[in-house]
Amino acid sequence: MTSNLQKKLFERYPKIFPKDSDAHQIGIDCGDGWYSIIDDLCSKIQAYVDANPSKKQVVALDVKQKFGMLAFYFSNGNDEILQMVFAAERTSGHICELCGSTKNARLSSKKGWVKTFCDPCRLIEGYEIADIETAEIPQ
Repeated sequence: MTSNLQKKLFERYPKIFPKDSDAHQIGIDCGDGWYSIIDDLCSKIQAYVDANPSKKQVVALDVKQKFGMLAFYFSNGNDEILQMVFAAERTSGHICELCGSTKNARLSSKKGWVKTFCDPCRLIEGYEIADIETAEIPQ
């Protein structure tokens, strides 16, 4: 993710991305196309934590692309937070990681790498539509 978009998330959600957190130090390792997914997820998480003062503050540990989908690792969550994260991660499999398009965005592969791209971004990046049926699952 570009530093400008990453900075916007860090400034908008300083409790989720405190300056001493791993995620703040490492950065958000995915394309700009998923900015809105991460922004929406953080908004929901912070609203939930703010509405439930007895809950600890959720802190992002690592935010990245993994196996073609968003991976959002965090501390201090519960089942409600986990469901929000799962929903965002599932959504990422239908949104182009590069441009944010939902039109024909799907898992794409190239030399063992898997990403979610729309048709134009897939061609630009030299990926092919992933054959999920024959894909090898990493152990």
